[in-house]
Amino acid sequence: MTTYPTSKRWYEEWFDSEYYLQLYSHRNDIEAEACIDIVQRATQFHPNDVDKCRVLDIACGAGRHAITLAKRGFDVTAVDLSTNLLRHAHTQGQKEKVSIKFLQLDMRSLDFKAEFDLAVQLFSSFGYFNTVDEDFAVIQGARRSLRDIGYYAIDLINPLVLEKTLIPKSTKVLDDGVKIIEERKIVEDRVEKEITVQLKKEKLKFHESVRIYTPEKIERLLREAGFLPTHWFGDYAGLPFDRERSRRMIIVNKVV
Repeated sequence: MTTYPTSKRWYEEWFDSEYYLQLYSHRNDIEAEACIDIVQRATQFHPNDVDKCRVLDIACGAGRHAITLAKRGFDVTAVDLSTNLLRHAHTQGQKEKVSIKFLQLDMRSLDFKAEFDLAVQLFSSFGYFNTVDEDFAVIQGARRSLRDIGYYAIDLINPLVLEKTLIPKSTKVLDDGVKIIEERKIVEDRVEKEITVQLKKEKLKFHESVRIYTPEKIERLLREAGFLPTHWFGDYAGLPFDRERSRRMIIVNKVV
């Protein structure tokens, strides 16, 4: 028997699935630490006991980056739409004994006004929506949330390399024997992924659809929203971005 998702949007179905975190278990705290290292180096934000830097983690997911920031002394607010991921992030935050304000909301509807010094949106948590205008609304919300000396860091896949390296199909077997099959293809400006979770008596079907942005297109949106890109990194080791070789585009932007 095969069970298909309901009429919910793909990110509501998939991110609330118990199998999402198991599939991405390799995205660990070491990677999160490395990513925050380069963002902190580019922005030169260092919290202190007198006036902590306030950080907004947009689409925080399971909370890896929010927890890393909080452990370093930042005052962190983390937002996400997924009940499942927020619950996991809150539990992990308690285990790490850090204080983080978690909020459930749609990232298109950020309603903060000049409250933060830094906003981060990491690990391909951008491009989920049907239109570019909806994606742009997220960047605009990030801009409104920042003070005049603020920075915004966004972490995207480099489509120029993805087109050459995309793996059409892969399979992961979990410890309990559950098999997860991922089938990928690029359709126009989106990466479409079909996810099949094979259980003993049934199959579960999920879908991912993420818009990919060229360096030129994402820079144009960032500038239109009131940002100036100051640093481009190509990986979590902090190497400079190379449009022909880098797998990622980690862009640090300052408010202008």
